[in-house]
Amino acid sequence: LSMRLIWGSSFDRVRSASTPVIFAIIPHGVAPLGITAYPAFSRLGGGALCRWTAAPIVLRLPLVGPMLKSMGYVDAKGKAISGALAAGSSVGIVLDGIAGMFQAAAHVEKGIVLQRKAIAAIALKSGCPIVPVYGFGHTSLWTVFTDPFGVLERLSVALNISICPFYGRWGLPL
Repeated sequence: LSMRLIWGSSFDRVRSASTPVIFAIIPHGVAPLGITAYPAFSRLGGGALCRWTAAPIVLRLPLVGPMLKSMGYVDAKGKAISGALAAGSSVGIVLDGIAGMFQAAAHVEKGIVLQRKAIAAIALKSGCPIVPVYGFGHTSLWTVFTDPFGVLERLSVALNISICPFYGRWGLPL
């Protein structure tokens, strides 16, 4: 695994501003490992701590929830995101969320963004710019078992928790 951060010269204007930013990354995949470089996102956002978001149920899991909270993660809900921005922190959000986990396809990278309008409203209210980020390879790390009727996807979105069976290289879970 490797990671390279690339940005255009227009991003320098955002980096030099003293306002927090919203990093909107796609696609989700089974686990968006690109966001594990969250210290780099803090440096890119003008030095403000980048607080990543997670589904509320993830932050309530034993062991995982307290660990993520200690790293600054917040609920992927409007109130928590607005609160973090108001406190001066940048925020990172995996824009296509749980629905994006089911969009993995061989040789095709997909992201669900057209239905995600609330983040634009939060950005307008807070005066923070949205920085689009693309995590290449997020959907190719694991293979997702998807049912042909989309029942698991609809159920996962409705319950706000992923019911997403997957496997990795050589059939292993990682």
